[in-house]
Amino acid sequence: MECGHCKNSLLPEDSLCCAGCSLQFHFQCAPMSEINFRKLSKANKSNWKCVGCKNRTLPKDGDKVTTVPSASGVVSGTSGSPTTMDDLKALIINLPSRAEIKDLVQGIDAKIDTCLAKYEELEAKVDQLKVEMEELKGHNLVDRVAKLESPSEPRSGSSSLTMEAQLAEMEDRRRRSFNVMIFDFPEPQMPASVRAIEDDLARLKKSLDDLQPGLANLVQHVSRIGNSTPGKPRPLKIVFDSPSTASRALVANRSRNPPLFSASSDKTPAQRAYLTELRKLLKDRIDR
Repeated sequence: MECGHCKNSLLPEDSLCCAGCSLQFHFQCAPMSEINFRKLSKANKSNWKCVGCKNRTLPKDGDKVTTVPSASGVVSGTSGSPTTMDDLKALIINLPSRAEIKDLVQGIDAKIDTCLAKYEELEAKVDQLKVEMEELKGHNLVDRVAKLESPSEPRSGSSSLTMEAQLAEMEDRRRRSFNVMIFDFPEPQMPASVRAIEDDLARLKKSLDDLQPGLANLVQHVSRIGNSTPGKPRPLKIVFDSPSTASRALVANRSRNPPLFSASSDKTPAQRAYLTELRKLLKDRIDR
């Protein structure tokens, strides 16, 4: 068996059979790379056609039969033998021109430039929004503190605060945002000492691991608040590494049913007074 193009001997496993002229070809003479040849499925191999059959034009009724070279060298109508150059020309005709490729590349470049410009514009808008959000957060906190302690809203225990007092309140809230207060954590039966604190810390870390793994490692230090009272544990203040960790601990505790601790955030005196007034107001409205 020989190749229909180069006329050299041909191995069956390296051959392609044209579905048009039924001639056998080396896959290199197809022309086709070995990688693509090995990937061909049986269906694609059975439908494959050589260059000559792909480019052959069929005559219409009454028209003169034109000569179109096939890979086998057989000519329809008139005699002649195609050359390798003719086959290459026929193959090159089907390739996109350099101008077409250039237009495609330029189109892709233009789209990339447009995308980059839009990305830079979007990035600038995001940065601007971040700045505005930070400003709003600061202004909102100042407004809330001013409204809370405003003398225009008469509340028992409230008083007019100067700007310095408002800033001090904001700073106190910032520091306390790291803390969580636990009101029912058993107190060790030993005098206040370093050992008592170590005992509190060890038992607390075990409880926090049960609450949410990883919280125990984020505890900075603990301390008891107030004077000891027989039969009643003092509140335990936990200082975490960040306000977000303190919030995580409170959320995890509230999600338990029942909660593991009687816990809350560490509130300033102004916040506690405000909550007391709200509870009193709510009670008065319910009693009515």
